[in-house]
Amino acid sequence: RTKFPVIEIMIPNERRKMKIPVDNERRRRDQIESELFGNEKMVFLDGVGKRIGRCELVDKGTLIIKNIENMPLPAQKKTLKFIETGSFFRVGGDEPVHSDVRIVVTTKDIGLAQKQLNSKLFNLLCVHKLEVPPLSDRKKDIPYLMEHFAEKISKKKHVQPKKFSKEATNKLLKYDYPGNVDELEDVIERAVELTKENTIIEEEVIFLGDTDVEDKIRFNLLNIPLIKKLCESQRIFLVAKTTIIIFFILILYFGFVQPDVLIGGKSIVLILCWHLGFPLLFVTYLFAARFACGMCPMSSISKFLNRFVNLNLPIPSFIKKQGFLIMGIGFMSILFIEEYTHMTYSTTKTAYLILSVFFGTIIFDIIFEKSAWCRYLCPLGGMNGLFGMSSMIEIRANKNTCTTICTTHNCFNGTEKVGPCPMFLHLQFLSDNRDCKFCLNCIKSCKHHATRLNLRIPGAEIISLKQPSLTGALVSIALCGLLIAEIPAKLGISPVGFPFLFAISIFFALSLNFISNYFTASMSKNTTIEHLQHFGYTLLPLALCGYIALKFMEVFGDARWSLMLFNIFEINLNFTKIIQLIMVVTGFFITEHLIY
Repeated sequence: RTKFPVIEIMIPNERRKMKIPVDNERRRRDQIESELFGNEKMVFLDGVGKRIGRCELVDKGTLIIKNIENMPLPAQKKTLKFIETGSFFRVGGDEPVHSDVRIVVTTKDIGLAQKQLNSKLFNLLCVHKLEVPPLSDRKKDIPYLMEHFAEKISKKKHVQPKKFSKEATNKLLKYDYPGNVDELEDVIERAVELTKENTIIEEEVIFLGDTDVEDKIRFNLLNIPLIKKLCESQRIFLVAKTTIIIFFILILYFGFVQPDVLIGGKSIVLILCWHLGFPLLFVTYLFAARFACGMCPMSSISKFLNRFVNLNLPIPSFIKKQGFLIMGIGFMSILFIEEYTHMTYSTTKTAYLILSVFFGTIIFDIIFEKSAWCRYLCPLGGMNGLFGMSSMIEIRANKNTCTTICTTHNCFNGTEKVGPCPMFLHLQFLSDNRDCKFCLNCIKSCKHHATRLNLRIPGAEIISLKQPSLTGALVSIALCGLLIAEIPAKLGISPVGFPFLFAISIFFALSLNFISNYFTASMSKNTTIEHLQHFGYTLLPLALCGYIALKFMEVFGDARWSLMLFNIFEINLNFTKIIQLIMVVTGFFITEHLIY
């Protein structure tokens, strides 16, 4: 069978070229005429020799021109004449060249093409027109396109042919691809690059979604030399992590071996855990997001043990799907058990709680692959991520730099000196703080300096949350209910037992929010669930500030301050209540801002 040549050329849109990955098949617009029709040797221009154009090369074949609406006017006129006469002149040439070519053109916007193209050329090209539905309307084609692109890109990059895991396939099928087939190709090209030596493309290397530049209402703290130096220093973080591990081991030692060691009449374990550690955890949520996860001693020890023992079993799908629910229930259970068992007064109970979480970390990380405990099961990590959305800081990327310059993906893969992202995140696609551990590996490893440590309005990401989870929203509301239950219990004014107060408070919070969102949804086009998904997260700043106010009272008690003016007037101030009032009012205003 005779095989006729098929040549494809893409005309890029210069207005969007900073956002489009450029490869060898995509040319600048000022080269299109020469690309299509070739050029004669020009003796007055150094290095410019005779070139055969694609219209000549594809004689008796098919030429596919993508994005025809971006073709410059000189090339349009020459193309029109070629279609009408079957001949053309090379750039700088005066002899006609004949070629028999079938021309196929594509456009993403027929209206734009009609405006941009010569009217006569447009009418000629529209004699035979085929409208292809968007990829979101023909998802049955996605598996075939996946295999095609994976094979094509693997050959291009000289790597082993890639196949897709079931989870990766499902993830690709669920997405709607606003960028159509080009976006799917970019996603798969990135996945092939991140897969390295493996022949199976896993779910963790499939990154989908918008990559627009972040909100401008940010200040990059890395512009301050001292902060940049601290964040990039591996020695400082190694010393800090080692110190925290030593304190963690000492807590276990004093908790089980010498529980009677006291400071000021109180157990050293209770002081470090409940009077300092736990309240400080809530403060770090506001000022440093999940930074506590990045310094976690249990994770560091587990990671060290995994070098010697690791079964690397796949993470069960139900854990991946219900991970946040598991973490939310775990965290609320800790808060419930703390209050119900009066754990803050018992060294032994506190030690057993810490040991149970520690064993969970080690056991699940030994059994399963890819940091299963931190990503899907850790109750403290889950709440760190949820409350971290209310933080004043975030780690993001200069996404134009990621798109146009980066080919190494060091934020995901790591380098020889810096480890890969422990949460399997790609900084270009990071849009919220839920999963980022703030280990700062990406800041240390990015050689293009695209990483940004932004100071922002607390909770700013909640307004534009792209993938709100119903589970996350319900847990956020339940945390507000739990806070309502803890306040009278801590003050000792509860008329009923804590279990009943716990249950009725959470039920009240969930019911009130469901009813209010039901009426709100009835006045809009969205469903009650859609309203609830977004509204639930807006309560996080209020819940976080409420917990900080509650823990402040536990740490400082009823702190008072007296001020004498002119030895006549004495002003007595309740320092604790002032701070509590400031925190509650701050949380209320942030939540109100997010809602409206």
